[in-house]
Amino acid sequence: MRHRFSCIHQAWPWRHTTVLLSLLGVLFVFSPVVGARSFSLDRVAIIARVDPDGSLWIDETRTYTYDGRYSWAEFRLPLDRVGSVSDFSLLEADRAFTASTSETPGTYELTSSADELYVRWHYVAEDETRSFTLRYRIGDVVARHPDVAELYYQFVGAINPQSIGRVEVEVALPEPAVFGEVRAWAHGPLHGQVAFEASGRLAFDVAPLPARQMWEARAVFPVGWLTVGAAAVTGDPALDRILVEEDAWVREANDRRERDRVAILASEASGRTAGRLSTAMAVFGLLAVVMGYLKAGRGHVVAYTQRVDANIPTEPPALASYVYYTKQVQGGALGATLFDLARRSLLNIEQDPQKKKWYESGPKFTIRLQRNEWRRRKSELKTYERSLIEFLFDEVAEGRDALGSRELKKARGKMQKWFRGWKKLVQASAPDRPFYDPASMRAAIGSALVAAAIVVTGIVLVVRVGPPGVVAIIAGFVCLLSSLAILRMTPEAKLQRKKLQAFRRYLKDYHQQSRVGVGERIGEYLVYGLALGVGAKVIERLFGSLSKDDRATYLPWYVQHHGTASPAEFAHAMTAVVTATTAVVSSSAGAGRGRVRRWWRRGRWRRRRRRIAASMQRDLRSGTARVPSQVLHRYNRRILSDSCHSTQEPSLRAALTRRGDA
Repeated sequence: MRHRFSCIHQAWPWRHTTVLLSLLGVLFVFSPVVGARSFSLDRVAIIARVDPDGSLWIDETRTYTYDGRYSWAEFRLPLDRVGSVSDFSLLEADRAFTASTSETPGTYELTSSADELYVRWHYVAEDETRSFTLRYRIGDVVARHPDVAELYYQFVGAINPQSIGRVEVEVALPEPAVFGEVRAWAHGPLHGQVAFEASGRLAFDVAPLPARQMWEARAVFPVGWLTVGAAAVTGDPALDRILVEEDAWVREANDRRERDRVAILASEASGRTAGRLSTAMAVFGLLAVVMGYLKAGRGHVVAYTQRVDANIPTEPPALASYVYYTKQVQGGALGATLFDLARRSLLNIEQDPQKKKWYESGPKFTIRLQRNEWRRRKSELKTYERSLIEFLFDEVAEGRDALGSRELKKARGKMQKWFRGWKKLVQASAPDRPFYDPASMRAAIGSALVAAAIVVTGIVLVVRVGPPGVVAIIAGFVCLLSSLAILRMTPEAKLQRKKLQAFRRYLKDYHQQSRVGVGERIGEYLVYGLALGVGAKVIERLFGSLSKDDRATYLPWYVQHHGTASPAEFAHAMTAVVTATTAVVSSSAGAGRGRVRRWWRRGRWRRRRRRIAASMQRDLRSGTARVPSQVLHRYNRRILSDSCHSTQEPSLRAALTRRGDA
C-alpha cells in the first residue's frame, strides 16, 4: 500500500507584553506570549488520472482553516511500493510556488530519497481558510495481470495524524468507467461510498475521515486499456483472486455494520431506559423531600408575635450570637465577648493618642487588663471568657497588662489556631438542649441519604450510559440542598431566636427614635449589637445618641486622650475604635467573614477622598477654592496617591467639614 502523511507547523509570532509595576515603579518587558492556536484540515479533494502507460497523475487540493498564525506546512509520500515521482508543482489558486531554500512565503523545498518524498512549503496565514494544490506524477502504479489491469492505491494513509473533514477522490481511467466492465471497491471507514459517475469517472468519498485511518481505492478494468509494454505483466490471472478477497472483506464489513447497528440500537435503548430511570429517581427524591417537610419540617408555632423587642437578652453575647447564627460561632461573638469584659470592668480600651503613620489604616488602640479585678472575679467568668483573657495577656502580651493593636495583628497565625479551640468552648457552654427537632433531623437525614443515592446512581449512569444520568445528578444535588429546609428548630430554640431577631431590629431602628434608656444600656446595646451583627452605622448612631455628660458615667472603660467637640465626632471616633478592635481580633483569629467587604469599603473611602481632592483642585483653578492652596499642596501626594486613609490635620479637616464630606 502507498502511505502519505502531511502536517502543519505553527509560526511563532512574538507578542511583547509591557507591565508597569506601580509599587516599584520599574518597567518590565515580559517574555513573548504565544496564544492558543489551532488549525483544521477541512477537505482533501483529489483528481487522479490513470494514463495508458500505467502512470498516475494526481492533483490534490488540501483546504485548511487556521485559528492563529501559521507559516509553513509539510507533506510526506512513502515511495516503498510505488515508482518514481516526477513533474512536481505546488500552487495556491493560480499562483505557483517556486522551489527555493530561502523559507520565504511562496516557496517550497522538495527532498526525495529511496524511501519517501518530502515537501515543505512556506506562506503566511492567520485566522483564515487557505487551499493548496499539490500536483505530481507517479510511475508504475497500475499492475498489469494477464486478465485485468488493477489500480490499488492508498490516497490517504493510516499515518495521517488528524481528522479530515471530507475526502473526495475522483479517478479517471484510460476509458470511461462503465459498471460491469469496471469493478471498484473502497477500503476504510464503513460510511465511505463508491460511485460510478455519469462522466465515466469513479468517485470514492468519505466524510469525515478520522485520524489514523486510511482511505484507499481498488479498481480492475480491461487490460486492453493499457498500451502494450506499459507495465510489467504478472504471471497468473488475478481477477478471481481479487473477487474472493473483496467478497470476504465485504462480508466482514457488513458484519461490522450489523454489529454497529445493533450496538447503536442497544445504546439508544439504554439511553431511554437511563433517562426514564433518572426522571423517576428525580421525582422520587423530590417527593421524599416534600413528604419529609410536610411530616416534620413545618415550623412550630410559638406564642411570640413581637417584631421589635427592647428587652435585653438574658444569655451572654457569645451564646446569643451562637443561637442567632444557628449554632455557628462568628467573629462578632469574639468581639462582643471582648467588649462585654470591658463593660464589666475587667478590661479598658484605650485609643492611642499618637498620630498614625501615613501608611497605616484605622485607629490604633491598646487593650489593658485590670489585673486586680481579673484575679478577684476569675472564678465567676465562663470558660471561654477566661480563655480569651488568658490568651491575649498571657500568650500574646507575654504576661503584660497592655496589648496593642499592632501586636494583635502580628499574632495572626497564633490566634487562628487558638480560635478553633475557642469556638468549641463557646459551643460547650451552650445549654445542653436540642436546637433542632429530632423528628425533623431524622427526616432531613433520610432525605439527604436518598439524595446521595440519587447522585451516586446518576454518576454510574453517566459512566455507563452517558448524558441521561446528568438528570439524576442534578436532581440529587437539588434534593440534597432542599433537605436542609426540613430542619426545624425546637419551640424553645425558635422562641429564643425570634426574641434575638426582634431585639436586633430594635437596635437597628426603634431605639434611635425613642431614645429611652439609651444611656444606662449603652454598653449592653454595644456588645449585643456586635454579637448580632448590626453593623458599624448602627453602632455609630448608637454612640451619637449618648450625651456628653453620660460618656464618663456609662463608658468608663473607654479612654480617649483628646476631647471631642460634638456627640457626632465622639460617635465617629468611638465607632472607629470598636470596629477596628473587633476587626483586628476577629480577622487575626481567622473568624472575620467580611475581610473582602472591609477591604472594598476602605478602597471606596480612598476613592471618595481622591474625588474630593480633584474637586478641590478644580475649585482652586476656577478661583472658588475653599481651602488654602498650601494645604492642598501638602496633602496632594497623600490623598491623590491613595496612601492616606484619612487625615487628622485640622486645616484640611475643617475644609472638608465645610464641604460636608468630613
